[in-house]
Amino acid sequence: MNELTYRPVEPADYPLMAAWYRDPRVMAPVGFPAGLIKTVDQLAGTVARHLAKPGAGWETLLSGGRPIGEFLYALEAPGVMTFDLTIGEFDCQQLGLGTRVLREHLPAVAHKLGATRVAIEVDAHNAVALHVYAKVGFAKSKLPVAPWRDSAGALHTAVGLVLAMT
Repeated sequence: MNELTYRPVEPADYPLMAAWYRDPRVMAPVGFPAGLIKTVDQLAGTVARHLAKPGAGWETLLSGGRPIGEFLYALEAPGVMTFDLTIGEFDCQQLGLGTRVLREHLPAVAHKLGATRVAIEVDAHNAVALHVYAKVGFAKSKLPVAPWRDSAGALHTAVGLVLAMT
C-alpha cells in the first residue's frame, strides 16, 4: 500500500481542491449532492480564515506522492480539536485510506496540539463515514449539532462524534 504523507496546503492545490468540491460523488455523502462551487479566490479566503484559528492547520494528503485529499484541524476549545477529512480523489475512496489517516495522523496532530478530545460532525446519512469513525473509536456526542440545507434546499442533520485521546 502506498505511503501516506502530509504537507501544508499550497495555493497550487486550490484548483484540485475546487475540482473535489465540485464532484457530486465526493460531496453528496457529506450533504452536498450537487457538489460545491468554489473558485480559487474563494478557497484562498477559506484557507486563510481557517488558518487564523488557534492551533489550525490545513494539509494536503498524498498517497505515493499524489494529492488525494485534505486534512484540516483547529483547536475549538481548550483541549478539544475539531477536524475535517476529505478523500477528494474518487478512485481513492473506500480503500481504507481515511481509516489510516484517523489511526496514524489524527492522534499525532491531536497530541501536538495538546488535545484530549477530538470532535467532528458527520451527515447523519453518511453511513460509510459513520462506520469508519466508529471503527476507530469515535462515540456519539451529547452536544447539539446544527442542521443545514444543501443547494437544493433539502434539510440535513448531523451526528456529533467525539474521540477521547489516550
